[in-house]
Amino acid sequence: MFGVHALASAINATLQDHFEVAASESLSRLRKITGDLLNAVPGLDPSRPVDVANHLQLDLKLAWRMFRLARAASPLDSARHVPGHVGHRIWTEACAAHGAPADLVAEANSAYADLLVVIDRFAGSRKAFDLMVAGLAPTGGDTRLALEHRRQMFMGASYVWGIQARVTFRCDIVAPSATKGQLDLVTIRGIVDLRRLRPEVSWRFRNAISIDDKGAKRSMPDRRPIDPRSSSGSQLQPPLLRDFCTDPLPNFRPHDLGGGFVEFEAAGGGVGREGEQTFVFAEVIREYEPIVRTETHHGIHHLFSLRTPTELGVFDLLCHREIFGGEGEFDLLHNSDLYHCAVRDGRPHRRCDLLPGPHHPEQLGRGLKQAGLREVPFYADMLGHVLAKAGWSADDFDLNRARVAFPAIPSTMVMEREYPDRDPETVGG
Repeated sequence: MFGVHALASAINATLQDHFEVAASESLSRLRKITGDLLNAVPGLDPSRPVDVANHLQLDLKLAWRMFRLARAASPLDSARHVPGHVGHRIWTEACAAHGAPADLVAEANSAYADLLVVIDRFAGSRKAFDLMVAGLAPTGGDTRLALEHRRQMFMGASYVWGIQARVTFRCDIVAPSATKGQLDLVTIRGIVDLRRLRPEVSWRFRNAISIDDKGAKRSMPDRRPIDPRSSSGSQLQPPLLRDFCTDPLPNFRPHDLGGGFVEFEAAGGGVGREGEQTFVFAEVIREYEPIVRTETHHGIHHLFSLRTPTELGVFDLLCHREIFGGEGEFDLLHNSDLYHCAVRDGRPHRRCDLLPGPHHPEQLGRGLKQAGLREVPFYADMLGHVLAKAGWSADDFDLNRARVAFPAIPSTMVMEREYPDRDPETVGG
């Protein structure tokens, strides 16, 4: 099977290379001739789009397009400025009518025709071509275009699922356990300004679980809520951090999934702003994973599953300085769950599931000085409160943060780092 997957990956890479070369060459040619035309029209000052529009008697929007196309930083960046067929014809006819050399006008029309051939061959439509070009760069191409598509996805998903949130966050705090060779975890999950768009829609979340490198899942029985008011001696009660939730709280119905796994459901309620709710859940889990490399755990590997359409997703990981010595950085992955879910399926994502985005979280230093979130005013105070309840000092932790505006739904953010080879007796405890 590995050979088949490797061959498929090689074929896909070759096809993408062919597309990138063809798109770059055709766009480069069109970009150059557009600049040449701007400079060749007698009496035209091409330095300002408004002057181009006035001189050539063009619509200002079209003039802006041609101006930006000619001055794009790279051929692929110019794709979003290429006009439609009618717009390009109007442009070249206007240049010809105002004295541009006929051979340059013919070259511009030829370059545009070649680009249409590339679009038809590789994409089939202009919209698909723009998406393919935007995805060529390692970070997802033009960030403005990527953001706009994710915003549209957020609006469509909100309508389809009937629910949305302003912010969804997860913060995991990892420290050496009192038991030698083990780690303790505080996990905080929150959803801010959850809003139903239809009254019957419920909202659900599951308790945290541990998945080892072989896909085996553990419910981690040694867990308790940070807020003692949420403690009933039963895992069938959500670990609400009540001081940071809206009041009144809904009735969370537990669904026992077996094996220590529980799903909590907040039934439908008010719609729109009048029904907005904020929930924060926090619990401490002792001895949740080993602190050194083992046969089934090769490092820290934390997941943030995104299932509710949200304007902003934030994933924080506070790692105790003793675990890695305060050096190095975590890897960050954002994986599609369109066909696969690591939590549900108990197996890791594949390379083909990876979504465009940064490869490392932002390192915000030690302590909580940079921990604030302007979108969640209580966030830094909440972290300080939870750390104090856990008996830990903020100054012992390095903060790593990943932010994604309008994250894809469903998807999973992953923060991970492999352990170095070391003796468990030398770490924590």
